[in-house]
Amino acid sequence: MLPSSNCDRPPFTRCEALNTDSIQSADPASMVRGGGTDCDESFPHVPDYPLVPLDYDSVNTFLSRELETRVLDQLYESLWIVSRMSGDNIDQLHANELKSRRIILSEDPAMHLVWFGTRIFIKPIPVALLNHDFWNTFLTQELTEQDPAPLGDLPSQRCFDQKIALGFMRSYSRLIKHRSDLEVAIEKRLVPANVTWLAWCRFIAGFQRLRDEEVANRYHFGQLRLTRLNFLVRILRPKGMRNHRHYKEMYWDTGSYLERFFAPFLFIFASLSLALSAWQVILGLPLDQVAVTQFRMNVVTMKRAAWNFGLLVLVLLAICWALLIFSPLVYLSAQVQFGYKLKRFQKRNMKPEESISQAKDEENGR
Repeated sequence: MLPSSNCDRPPFTRCEALNTDSIQSADPASMVRGGGTDCDESFPHVPDYPLVPLDYDSVNTFLSRELETRVLDQLYESLWIVSRMSGDNIDQLHANELKSRRIILSEDPAMHLVWFGTRIFIKPIPVALLNHDFWNTFLTQELTEQDPAPLGDLPSQRCFDQKIALGFMRSYSRLIKHRSDLEVAIEKRLVPANVTWLAWCRFIAGFQRLRDEEVANRYHFGQLRLTRLNFLVRILRPKGMRNHRHYKEMYWDTGSYLERFFAPFLFIFASLSLALSAWQVILGLPLDQVAVTQFRMNVVTMKRAAWNFGLLVLVLLAICWALLIFSPLVYLSAQVQFGYKLKRFQKRNMKPEESISQAKDEENGR
């Protein structure tokens, strides 16, 4: 990602930071093959992420994994179809509970502020984004060839796009506006447990004042409904997705998938039953009892129409039963076929992730 034009300073002071871990580089002499010595506990790493070393390429990769929303960025021009274009369209945490929505922790940034039925998915704040030195080093600097690199070699990418991090943090200024919101956030492990209400208010104030032009495009929108995103993905088919049937799969077994069709099927069944009952009443009514004589219907025509309608209902009912019976069989067959393809690729001594990728590509016809 290219750096934004706002790479000047963090939106909070060092005193307002909620994490004060040092990210100073260790002495190169103490480094062994890119790692610390066996007894070196001060080996520099991203705060709360010991497996991510403090070099620019590793940190940029880490930030991309934790914050980027590539699919939503591609859908940006069309997101207005499925959501209101407002970064303030975010319910506070306590309001989600009032709406009977369960707050689900998700480490996938693509699912941040996406809701589905009675669930809303929220990504916890990476502890690194609470650290002033981390912002100052990796999110507000734009090095040149003449500048010394504070943590080793010059990065291949100078600075991660600060707007993405700013937008993510601004979303939390909407999620947590009251002390009760912070208590919910701590309970759901969205923020560290040692954060106090006063410290949070001081920290988040700078993010709260950000305008839309200062944050990434994704955060020009707030909450997004998953069912509408699924529809948009099927229509626009953004790049980089292995499956264009949905934005994110929410059904992991056939039973839960079919459950969502129960209510519509019940409504259709009741409607058709009511319609057939109405036909029976009409056909059973003697012609001479029809109130308006000038609109008397031809009994033969009525019976023929009723017979055709009844036959159509029986055909539709048979189709519904066929779908209920054969859909699970087709799904199971597809799973067995995918497993067979995966086994075949693994026999070629492919790595597990390569086998899965190859099998999915073949399944999608690519």
